[in-house]
This record gives sequence, structure tokens and C-alpha cells, in this order.
Amino acid sequence: MGKKKKIIPIPPEIVHKIREDIESDGVKIYQLDDLPKEFVGKDLLHPDLCSKCDTFVAAVSGSHEENREYMFIAGLRRDCEGDNQVTDIDPIGMVYDLSTQSPDPSGIVVFHGNFEGRTEEVYYSTAISVKELKEKLNNSVLSFEEAPKRFKNAMHFVARKYKDNVDKP
Repeated sequence: MGKKKKIIPIPPEIVHKIREDIESDGVKIYQLDDLPKEFVGKDLLHPDLCSKCDTFVAAVSGSHEENREYMFIAGLRRDCEGDNQVTDIDPIGMVYDLSTQSPDPSGIVVFHGNFEGRTEEVYYSTAISVKELKEKLNNSVLSFEEAPKRFKNAMHFVARKYKDNVDKP
């Protein structure tokens, strides 16, 4: 499959909800049943995509030099690569301008992006049950530094794509 880039309108309530849920630099994991309803829509986390995901992630990372916060939302879509189960992530990037205290009205999504961790094998461990894992992840916010590398890579990827394609000189 080829890469497809799409500039999309981001409703202000999406950016505000992410900032409310993640008060500063961090990553939050949502299960399908506690995914904020604001995130689901044909131009954001499309309902068809949501039906293929059971886990979602939102992240915020500030840039002091640019006086803005970059953020993304994404579903972890289950797929198969041969005999292995994998999850793919296609994050939707957006920006909050700290000087004006307002979201930028545009965002970007790049399907089938090229960054380390975009597709990862699903590992199952008998050391912890799925229920225990969900309870551990539910409603907790990880600092950006302690977040899994794939989410940091996704953030850097969408921030770079946002600057290259949405920012106006």
C-alpha cells in the first residue's frame, strides 16, 4: 500500500479534550469503551477504523522553541503479517498554540507512514492477565519520556509532517 497524506480540519473540542486528559507532556491509552466520543467521526477516528481497534492512544509533547504543543490521536489497528498478529498506528497530528492559547484549526494524517514502531507484533504474556493489563493502563497517563518508543516516534513523525505540510511560512 502507498502512503496517503490528508490535511484535515480539527475541531477545537478535540484539542481541548486531549489537553484536559493529558495535562502536560504525556501519553494516555484508552480502551474502546472509554474512548472519548469527541474522537470518533468520519474525519478523525473513523467509525470503520474504530471497529478494527480495541486500544487507542493520545499524546502531547511541547516544543518550547515554537511555543506550541504537538499532539496526536490514533487507533491501534489489529492486522496480520503472515502468522503474526500486529498492530498498526496511523496517528492524526495537530497543534495547540501556547501564545494564543488556541488550537490550530488544521491537522494531518499520513496513512502507512514510515517510522520505527508503526507496525509492531502483538506479544502475549502469561505473567499478567488481559484484565489486569487493561486495569493498569486504563485512565493512566505516562510521561512522554516513559512512553513506549513507538509513540514517541509517532509524535516526531506527525510533528515533522505537520511542519512540512500544514504550517505556512
